[in-house]
Amino acid sequence: MELPVLNDTSAVLPPLYARWMDELLPGPIPAETEATCDDCAMCADGPTRPGGTEYYFDPRAKCCTFIPELPNFTVGAVLCDEAPAFASGRKTLEARLATDVAVTPLGVGRSPTESFLYARLTEVGGFGRNPDLLCPHYLASEGGRCGIWRHRTSVCCTWFCKHVRGELGRVFWRNVQLVLAEAESNLIHWCVVELDPGLEALRRLYPIAGVRPSDVDVAGHLDGRLRGPSRDVLWGRWAGRETDFYRECAHRVQGLCWSDVRTICGPHLAVAERMLKESYAQLRSGDLPQRLRAAPFQVLHAREDSFQLVCSNMLDPIDVPRELVQSLHYFDGRPTLHALAAIAADTGFDVQDSTVRTLVDFGVLRSA
Repeated sequence: MELPVLNDTSAVLPPLYARWMDELLPGPIPAETEATCDDCAMCADGPTRPGGTEYYFDPRAKCCTFIPELPNFTVGAVLCDEAPAFASGRKTLEARLATDVAVTPLGVGRSPTESFLYARLTEVGGFGRNPDLLCPHYLASEGGRCGIWRHRTSVCCTWFCKHVRGELGRVFWRNVQLVLAEAESNLIHWCVVELDPGLEALRRLYPIAGVRPSDVDVAGHLDGRLRGPSRDVLWGRWAGRETDFYRECAHRVQGLCWSDVRTICGPHLAVAERMLKESYAQLRSGDLPQRLRAAPFQVLHAREDSFQLVCSNMLDPIDVPRELVQSLHYFDGRPTLHALAAIAADTGFDVQDSTVRTLVDFGVLRSA
């Protein structure tokens, strides 16, 4: 049984990536309607906030407590987007470029301090909760929307707090991210080679030449800011024309179809593509595995008539009727139809196929 299409790819991904996925996948990508960015599903206030171990975001930050590293062609796409409605977002990038923090021909990165803080604060539960990690493209004055939404990177466009099909959706989007990240990584370097900043600049940019910007130009500078002559050497013949370089990167990448990207990126991308296509087929299918087994889970809340369970994603729990939780032991590897028949015979509880499918999606039941 194939599930109905919920949305079209162009409404789910940035335009460039949507076009590539339309060429790669056999059909459109369903929308993750449970992850509501405009009315964050992870923000609960006052009496609506349950107790227990559930994880909630600070409404001043949401999941935007992450500073994205922007590929050179993404920087160029933002600079080229002159739509009036995009003006505020474009200014956030221009402000970031003006700081010169980790601004190189490869794109715009994070400073060593920013990377350290993100890693450390995320370890102690700061993700989504600590406004100090707020993305520089977060437009608080415009309701907390993303300023570069139309050109967001693979990490930002594939991460969701909740998924319509639970763990199945999470795995699919992880595979989308891996494909797009592989493309981003390779296209960054393809752009540099195509636009050729010069031999000395290449020596500074790439560790295979023995020297990296972090080894020489920003050594000892935790702000990640390139300074003086070193900065000009890093940009080579594009020094003083950095925005032109980024715009040209965008122009060249925008002209690529997915077969071009595949040729440029090579076998690693081909492997990621195969994984993505397999997870897409699973996402589009509603068939039940022939045999199932109950998986380990954590109980977040025990209510009078249901339990709130979580398996792998603490942000995406599922409510399961108490009777069904108490019947999960019937799924012990025997044929699924036999397990359902035994539950009905022993308890009188008629479990619908759609309910079992949801338990599989969220990882409460796994194929045996």
